Amino acid sequence: MKKQVRYSPEVRERVVMFLHWIKHCGHGELIHHN
Repeated sequence: MKKQVRYSPEVRERVVMFLHWIKHCGHGELIHHN
């Protein structure tokens, strides 16, 4: 069975960077950034 959910490299990289960024900056920065 093939993967039903396909993430493009861009989306996957974005998610990884996002999670990594949250780890370092925290939720306070997240709200400010948004």
